[in-house]
Amino acid sequence: MKKSNLATIAGALLLLAFSTSPLNGQTPPYFFGKKHLAELNAGLLRAPAPGTVTQSQPLNGASVETRAFAGGTAAARYHFSFLPRWSAHAGIGAGYYPFSWRINATPEWLGQERGFNNQRLDNSDGVFFSGNLGVAYHLLSGGKHLLAIGGGLQGVYFSESKGGSGIGIGEGLAGPLQFSSVYAYGKDTGGGLFPAGYLTVQYFQKVNEWLVFSAALEGAWSGEEPGEFSSTLTGAGETLTGAYRQQYLPVSLRVGLGYTFGN
Repeated sequence: MKKSNLATIAGALLLLAFSTSPLNGQTPPYFFGKKHLAELNAGLLRAPAPGTVTQSQPLNGASVETRAFAGGTAAARYHFSFLPRWSAHAGIGAGYYPFSWRINATPEWLGQERGFNNQRLDNSDGVFFSGNLGVAYHLLSGGKHLLAIGGGLQGVYFSESKGGSGIGIGEGLAGPLQFSSVYAYGKDTGGGLFPAGYLTVQYFQKVNEWLVFSAALEGAWSGEEPGEFSSTLTGAGETLTGAYRQQYLPVSLRVGLGYTFGN
């Protein structure tokens, strides 16, 4: 998602926040009457597929693509409601940043009776850690429900990781087709430690006097590209090579539990 689109969404959400009254028509009572909330959550994270930087002349009958798929994330956050409809939060998180290679080849290119589509090879070696600091506006608040929108800054660190993987189709690695890839994450790609911005929409539901259920949709963005990859596809006397980079643009969906305290 482009930064201009994110800015438009953020502006629209803030305008909606300031123009919307609470569900009960009264001043929202912080976090259900408490000013402090400690929360643990976990969920799914979707990272963008690496973008192509360079690729050799396309082959007539074979191709290599990158695809996004879901990873995982977990976080711990502390919220402090300093005004009835405003709160600040700080926290830490971690997750892994995956994608998959998809290889396609026609029977003619392989020189066999059958080809294959979407032969998949997953890469889940991008592990990151983050620290968050932000603010949120309590958009809607009822007796047992609270909806908040917010945003802030992250400090993101990708652990250094290098390696490779490959598959052979047909007669093993010496057969009619061979695919290999090399990856690197972290400081060697120029994306070891960097800042990022994020927007979040979070829903809280009161379970009892102290316990709260939470669900959050969050998107982050940065111009950094912490993942760097290369690939080689060989077969039928031809070779397809490519270089790719993966930007930090995760979207996560998390659920968790929180504990409220302090009047």
